[in-house]
Order: sequence, then C-alpha cells, then structure tokens
Amino acid sequence: GGRVPGTAMIALTFDCQCACACCSSANFRRRYGRKTMAFADAERRLKEVIALGVPRVHFTGGEASLFGRLPELVKLCADAGITVFVETNGLSVTPALVDALKAAGLTSLNVSLDSDVDAEHDALRKAPGCRAAAVKAMRLCAERGLPCMASAYATRSTIAAGALARLIRAARAEGAGAVRVLAPVASGGWAADLDRVELAPEDPDEVELAGPFFYPVLNRTAPVECALPDAYKVFILPDGALAPCEHLPYVFAGSAGAGLGETLDRMKTLPLFDERTACWPRNKKFRAAHFPADPGEITEI
Repeated sequence: GGRVPGTAMIALTFDCQCACACCSSANFRRRYGRKTMAFADAERRLKEVIALGVPRVHFTGGEASLFGRLPELVKLCADAGITVFVETNGLSVTPALVDALKAAGLTSLNVSLDSDVDAEHDALRKAPGCRAAAVKAMRLCAERGLPCMASAYATRSTIAAGALARLIRAARAEGAGAVRVLAPVASGGWAADLDRVELAPEDPDEVELAGPFFYPVLNRTAPVECALPDAYKVFILPDGALAPCEHLPYVFAGSAGAGLGETLDRMKTLPLFDERTACWPRNKKFRAAHFPADPGEITEI
C-alpha cells in the first residue's frame, strides 16, 4: 500500500547548445553550469529508482544526448520494465544514437519543437539550425523504427494565431508519432514573464481542437491537483542531489549524500506543500509567498 513516485526526472547535465525562452532549467543551469553527472552516480540513483518501483524515467537537462553513455542508462531502466523517455533539442541526434537508443529499449525520443517555421524556432532557442536538426531527428526515428514524439508549448498567442495547429500538422508530416503540448510555467526563462504567455482557463479546450483527427495530441495544459506532497515525482540533479520538481526553485539540503527513499519521506512532511494546489509554479499566490526574490536563485529546503 506504500506510494512511490510515478516519475523520476534525471538531469545528467544542464549543458545545452540552446538558450530557450521556455527553458525550465535556466535556474538549475546557473547553479550547476556545465557539470556532468558521473556515470557511477547516475547508475546508483537509477538503481534506487528501480528498487522503489518507479514506473517512468525521463532523461532531461540540459541536453541529455550530450551524455556519452546515455544508451547504457536507458537500457538499465528499460531492462527493469521502466517506461523511459529522452528529451532532446535534436542537435546531437545521429543515426548511431537513434539505433543505440532503440536497441536499449527507449520508449520515446521527445524532440522539442517551438514552431513550424525554421527562423522562428531557431530564434526562440538562440541556436541556428536547431529546427532543421529537430526535423532530422524525427525523420531518423521514423526511418529507423524508434518511437518519437514532438514536445511543444502552448501560449495564448500560439493558440490564437493558429501557430500551435500548424506546428502539430508539421510535426505529423515530419515523422513524429504524437505531439505533447505543455503549458507555460513560471520557471527558468519564464520565471518573471509568465503573465505574458500563460494560458487562459479556456485555452486547454482550444488545444484539443488544434490537432488533426486520428492523430494523438497529448494535451498536458489543463491544471490538475499536484501530488507533490505525496512525493509523486523526484528530480535528480548532476551532483546526485534531489529536488521536488524541475519547475520549482528548490533543492533538498544534504540530499546528494542521502538515500532516495529517505528524501522522499522528507518531501511528504514539508510545510511548504501543506496547502495543495493545481500547480505550484503556475499559482501566483504561491510564487509571491515562497519563490525567491531573485528569479534565478535556487533555495535549499
């Protein structure tokens, strides 16, 4: 009857070729720079995840594909029956990497896509050639039989202008098996700018209408009551430390040397999460009361 996290996120590095306006990792990148997790530390943490029975792992960052032994860690999780996702901007995705991830048992390569227009996508990511690389990655996956999903954000303007619908149609044409649509969150690049892009209450319904018939659009924009007080998620950082969520500016003090189970037990007792809400970083009242004054700061709890 014990409850375990439904998802473990692991950032092997916060190094990345992009500097995206939507990036939730900007705060953590400021703290960790280009530090890369030691393979032994990643293996140790993932074995704890496996032992706890966590059903899903996301390799994120930063850019997960910059970690040279990524397929080995994917295989470790997949062999234990875990659903495994790798998040990528596409810039480091090669035929050899796609083949290695497929052989390792990856569930899906999730390729970030911000626009159906090359110049617009590249400008948002501050990385020339980024959209072309993302499209190439999706096509490689389609050609070589690795499941692939495009990952996009919906904002008020992309919904109103029809840009989200165009992006979804383009992703389908370029080989993505599905599109995951996320909501803007007050973290990283949007920490001090959420009012400009956040969704209106009716916008999640508009996302449902943006996709073509008989094509999977995974709409993750509707607020749902967050189960962080039950430790439903954990974020593993490049030094082995643990955080409650990739979108919150907190790290558990002393967690780099603590066991995963021990830290999750601590999470369940945190006064910070006494009042439940749909999503802490999307809750203006919570941000005003608990977020650091410096939007780039990470606080130890």
